[in-house]
Amino acid sequence: MKRTMPHVPTRPSSLARRKPRTRPEIAAELVRLEYERDRIERDLGMINQRRLKAERQLDVLAARVRLLNQMLQAADDRAAHSS
Repeated sequence: MKRTMPHVPTRPSSLARRKPRTRPEIAAELVRLEYERDRIERDLGMINQRRLKAERQLDVLAARVRLLNQMLQAADDRAAHSS
């Protein structure tokens, strides 16, 4: 059974909030944005790994389909020649 993805709470957009005015506010906002950037880059990396794995699985399945089609065609050819 497929597991559901855990809910990741999202913060309001920094654009909707007031602009930081003091140096500590600016530093805190910078840290928050860098953390969010790193999280998104990590998520994209995981998605890319999953995509590559899925592509490999798709290639394996396509090869098996081709093989089974060839076997089915060979069986049909033998049946046509023996009758």
